[in-house]
Amino acid sequence: MEQTQQISSSSELNGILKIPRQSKPKVVALLSGGIDSAVMVAKLSMKYKVYGLFIDYGQLTVTSDHEAACKIAKYYSIPLMSLQVSEFSLIAQSLLTGGTQSKVVPARNIFLVSLAAAYAITIGAKYVAYGANLDDSQDFPDCRLAFTTELNHALDLGYGISLLMPMQSQSKREIVIEARLLGVPLELTHSCYVSDVPCQQCDACKQRKIALETKQEAMQ
Repeated sequence: MEQTQQISSSSELNGILKIPRQSKPKVVALLSGGIDSAVMVAKLSMKYKVYGLFIDYGQLTVTSDHEAACKIAKYYSIPLMSLQVSEFSLIAQSLLTGGTQSKVVPARNIFLVSLAAAYAITIGAKYVAYGANLDDSQDFPDCRLAFTTELNHALDLGYGISLLMPMQSQSKREIVIEARLLGVPLELTHSCYVSDVPCQQCDACKQRKIALETKQEAMQ
């Protein structure tokens, strides 16, 4: 696989803007380093020119998340922009950022999608994508269809950008089974909410364990 193209300066970003028009439309994909975003990149790569965006919003697991995102971007030979806005955690406290035991990070997805939209406008992309799944809609208000439908409408109305959520109708188990079919290297991903070394106790670790067990059953 080709080495990941890390974007760290305005001059490098300007280089992207000078690339001749691609046959595939551009999409900015929020790449968290987890299972869902890895499978999303695999699916999007079939139809789009994918530009990965990793955002440090102050999550406790940023080191492992970023390492996983870089590995996934390298595996799929996509450029990865890494953005540091960790001060967000000062006003959006949760289990993931510290301060409370709630796993809901206040307004996280609308914040991240807005940053992805800004990047999309800059590079001339008409799509942004993130990997929320059907299970997420039970606990996270900003992963529910009613919310994402209105968010998509706002992005289209304001900027002519469409929001893609290719896993919104799939459960975590279904996503893992699809990952096997697509050959997604799940061993490169990281899923824990609270630790760079998986705690095996948080909901993210438990869901990952169940999903991977489903993958093993499907392979038998």
